[in-house]
Amino acid sequence: MNKLYCLFFVLTFLISCNDDEEAKKVIQKPSFATETGEGVTLTYTDSGIVKAKIKAPLMQHFSLSQKPYTFMPKGVEGTFFDDHENASSYAFADIGVYYDKEKYLVMKQNVKLINVKGDTLSTEYLVWDEVKEKIYTDKFVKITTPDQLIYGDGLVSNQNFTEYRITNVKGNIKLKKEE
Repeated sequence: MNKLYCLFFVLTFLISCNDDEEAKKVIQKPSFATETGEGVTLTYTDSGIVKAKIKAPLMQHFSLSQKPYTFMPKGVEGTFFDDHENASSYAFADIGVYYDKEKYLVMKQNVKLINVKGDTLSTEYLVWDEVKEKIYTDKFVKITTPDQLIYGDGLVSNQNFTEYRITNVKGNIKLKKEE
């Protein structure tokens, strides 16, 4: 019933607007989600092949925004798949924002990306480009492998996190294995 009142209010406001620009601003910048879901899993495919699955406890879709997006304020998990639909990497973050038209996911705060070898990327900001199947950031990164710690100021990787390039490498420390 509340949605009906909101719709009525917006329509009344738009009809009463003398200036079309005012009406455009209201339509382009809604302050409410047009759809909300709890415990949602989104599956991304290409030619019938699963490329990624994104899960979130809460998703809010803002489809009327000038740049439509889906907001995941209570955390996001991503599983990325190779061409044979085997899980190849996993990502976790406190916040996620998926931009519908541009087809990319921004992960923020306490971001972790782990590949099947166990290499772990830690950062505060990471972007997954669905179209290019790339993951990147221009923020500080820490990569932990079984025998190294690597630091840098950015990273570009395939979505499987098996081939990556680090910007401004700050350290490469060999770790001793405990005997």
